[in-house]
Amino acid sequence: MKGWLIQKQSAADHLVPLSRQSLQILESQHSLSGRHAFLFPGVHNPRSMPISSEAMNRALKIMGFGGLQTGQGFRGLASTIMNEQSGFRSEVIKRQLAHRDRNKIRRAYDHAQQMTERHDLMLWWSDYLDEQLGEAPK
Repeated sequence: MKGWLIQKQSAADHLVPLSRQSLQILESQHSLSGRHAFLFPGVHNPRSMPISSEAMNRALKIMGFGGLQTGQGFRGLASTIMNEQSGFRSEVIKRQLAHRDRNKIRRAYDHAQQMTERHDLMLWWSDYLDEQLGEAPK
């Protein structure tokens, strides 16, 4: 997530509902890294440090996408597709992407997590990605 480390450490947890497809991916990852404290452990000290914030961008560069795509770019792509095609409310999409409400009053009083809608959004997103790969939703 974006932000200063102190903001991340003092902020409320950002809960992320997961689709069936996401859970399958995470379970397969656990078989690779389950001996560590983090599902995505860091390279230099995997027992006590998670993957770095720049790991995604480095991986994209290694795969030949340097200058073409970034981790943040995937968030923008997801936001655009969700807003244009999913039919879900923009507030739900923003909450799922951990965007803060710019209105200070609303931010101070509205702590709704919208978990049911966000879970449905993540199901829609996973099915959408499966369709792009030519796989039928299950």
